[in-house]
Amino acid sequence: MITSNYMRDKETRNDALNYQNTAIAYHDEGIAHLILSGAFIGYLPEHYASTWANKGLIKPILPEKYTYQIPVMLITLNNNSASPLAKALIKEIKRCHRTDS
Repeated sequence: MITSNYMRDKETRNDALNYQNTAIAYHDEGIAHLILSGAFIGYLPEHYASTWANKGLIKPILPEKYTYQIPVMLITLNNNSASPLAKALIKEIKRCHRTDS
């Protein structure tokens, strides 16, 4: 089993599995390479893993049971000093992910 070094994973994953971690990766890319080697299992974000899953190279194991959600946050300075491009990106991210619908 691969684990990431992200604190968020340790805090949010409650899969009740009794396993021993045999590898640690610090980024999703490292986790993906280890999984693709065929010697490990591990967690990847669904959107990230879909490329390989669609090609049949990896597959989810009981996704209805072994899944977890993590929040994604956008953090900016509170002053209005962002470039026009950054302001447009922030506006679009807020539009796509607003929860008031």
